[in-house]
Amino acid sequence: MSLHPPRLEAPNPSRSAAGRLKVAHRLPAGRCGRTAAENAAVIAIGHAPTISIDQLSRILRLSHAGTVPLVDRLVERNLVEKRPSALDRRIMSLALTMDGWRQRDKLLALRRAVSTVLLNQVAPENLAALEHVAETIAAALPEDTHSALTTCRFCDQRNLILSTEARLNG
Repeated sequence: MSLHPPRLEAPNPSRSAAGRLKVAHRLPAGRCGRTAAENAAVIAIGHAPTISIDQLSRILRLSHAGTVPLVDRLVERNLVEKRPSALDRRIMSLALTMDGWRQRDKLLALRRAVSTVLLNQVAPENLAALEHVAETIAAALPEDTHSALTTCRFCDQRNLILSTEARLNG
C-alpha cells in the first residue's frame, strides 16, 4: 500500500463539498483492501485494547451479529486476536496483533494524508476560523467513552498528543 497522498479529483462545481469529503473519507478503505467497518474496527481496537465484541459493536454502530463475523475476518487475517477477559471468562477481549498494529499505522497515515490534502485547500487566513469551528463542534460532542470512541474511531491519538504538546511548548 502506498503512503503517498491520494490524488483527489479536481473540484467539481456540480459536486458538493460534503460529497467530495465523503469520497476522500472512503479512500483508505478501498486502498487497504478492507471495508470501512473493518478499518474502523482496527482503529477502535487500537484505541481500547481488551475491548469486548459487544463494546466494539456499539462503537461501530453495528449489531452484535454483524460484528462477530467482522471480528472473525480480522482474526483470520491475523490483525486481531481474541482472548478470554481477565474479569469475566465468558467475554472475549480483542487485541491487535503486530500485523494489526502495522495495518492501523498504515490506515492512520493514509487518513492523515487525505486530511492534509483537504486542509491544504484552506487559505492560511481561514485556518483560525476553521480551528474555532472545529473546537466548537468538538466541545458539543458527548463525553462518554463509547460516544468518544465512536466519534474518534479514525483519530490518531499519538499524533494528537504530540501536536498538543508541541502547541503547549511552542
